[in-house]
Amino acid sequence: MCQKNSLSVYDVVQNLKKTVNEAKYFAKENQLTESRFSGASYILKDLTLLSPERLEYYSKNNKPLLKDSFSKLTSWVPCIDLDQIKNEYTVFSKSYKELISGDNIPLMLHQESPSEPNSESESLTSDEESRN
Repeated sequence: MCQKNSLSVYDVVQNLKKTVNEAKYFAKENQLTESRFSGASYILKDLTLLSPERLEYYSKNNKPLLKDSFSKLTSWVPCIDLDQIKNEYTVFSKSYKELISGDNIPLMLHQESPSEPNSESESLTSDEESRN
């Protein structure tokens, strides 16, 4: 009634080889992943400065950035100028509150200067005048 699972020696050896190969594969993959993302937690700390909460904090408290802010990000993206990104962050954090609240947003996106014609008819009139 109850059947025994009978595997041949060959099957046992093949299963063992498969298990060992899978273990080697996953161990190697784990090493690659660890080396590739070893500094990721530090980079994520730098990126948390871009969260709305941090932007609001620096906007309200007018505090300087920490000395090592964005330093790990520059190791990941070497072409980033550390001083420039800190400066841009400071300027943006100061503007963040106004951006979110919507204060001082103009009603018109494009404002025409007095020297620019505001319609085709004005530009046609100026063309006609230049011909005379």
